[in-house]
Amino acid sequence: MLVAGEHAGSRPTPSRALARRIAASALGSVVVLLALPLVAQVTRPEVVRVLPHDPRAFTQGLLLLDGKFYESTGQYGRSGVRRVTPATGAVERSAALASDRFGEGLALVDRRLIQLTWQNHVAVVYDLELAPIGSFEYEGEGWGLCFDGTRLVMSDGSSRLFFRDPTTFALLGEVEVRRAGTPVSRLNELECVENVVYANVWQTDSIVRIDPSSGAVLATIDASGLLTPAEAAVADVLNGIAFDAASGHFFITGKLWPKVFEVRLPSSGGGPADAGSSAGAGAGGATAPSGGSTAAAGAPDAGASGAPASGGAPASGAAGTHEAVGGGGRQPITPGTATSRSSCGCGVPGSGRAAGSNQPTATDSSSPTTAVPPVGRQRKKWSTYEVTSWFG
Repeated sequence: MLVAGEHAGSRPTPSRALARRIAASALGSVVVLLALPLVAQVTRPEVVRVLPHDPRAFTQGLLLLDGKFYESTGQYGRSGVRRVTPATGAVERSAALASDRFGEGLALVDRRLIQLTWQNHVAVVYDLELAPIGSFEYEGEGWGLCFDGTRLVMSDGSSRLFFRDPTTFALLGEVEVRRAGTPVSRLNELECVENVVYANVWQTDSIVRIDPSSGAVLATIDASGLLTPAEAAVADVLNGIAFDAASGHFFITGKLWPKVFEVRLPSSGGGPADAGSSAGAGAGGATAPSGGSTAAAGAPDAGASGAPASGGAPASGAAGTHEAVGGGGRQPITPGTATSRSSCGCGVPGSGRAAGSNQPTATDSSSPTTAVPPVGRQRKKWSTYEVTSWFG
């Protein structure tokens, strides 16, 4: 029976109505999918070569220049910077930080090295003979550092990257790093390569590949399983990325690791980078700060004074040992018991290791230094955005 105003062909047949509903549902699904954030791909490194590494080095920054590693090490009373022969792991030259300074990330600018400190608010500038020639002052914590050919890129353990002037260290801008829309915190050691930034994520086996213009994570590199179980038992977490512009390969290592791994990364490319910088393009699109960080000239640890670094050469990755959560903070952990991912309750929350425990001796026949001495209990606090209780 027809309703007034209808004619026999005006109502859709059941099959047509079903088709319209299916089409509308499919269109809605497409719209929802397009609205979702993109999920970064997960890749694995391809190991090309294995090199020795000092298992006592609490590596915080690492870079490759003229066939040599330059490495920043941490822990109070043991921090410094060194030049290393990659093939043997032998330390050719070194300079120590003052015992009250905790070394962090390392970058190369115009053939001068800039080394961050954790909570001392000072970056020390060295020449390539590791003589201190100047310093900068900055606010907040220092974790990772690299040079993109135009600006320094710095991390502080949060989910943000900060861009600084390489000549004055003034703050130029910042960006939040997000993976599938979620902030990625604990960004640690950094390596600038072409127009991206690679970052270790502290206390994980992950390296994230970041678009610095937007903060988006483009890919996640799963670097787990590089060490044998025996090596991992006395080593710490992954922390170190260095780029070789000539081969397109990366060198990755970790804190207190006995080895450095030369690897290929799926998205790393293969050709030489710009000769002026091992870490390419800049980080446009970052938010500008409300006020710049001032760069203070001052004598570094050795008492030398001089002009800060400027110009453009690359910064490469870092290797080191792990740090545990303790005392509301990030704390260097001694080798020799469980890893930070174990179920051990121990004396330091989140560490999986007993604070102040006796240290076994770890050896590596290919390393120039084989004994791992006791490290002792040192508290390394989190930034204000990380709150943890101290149960020590």
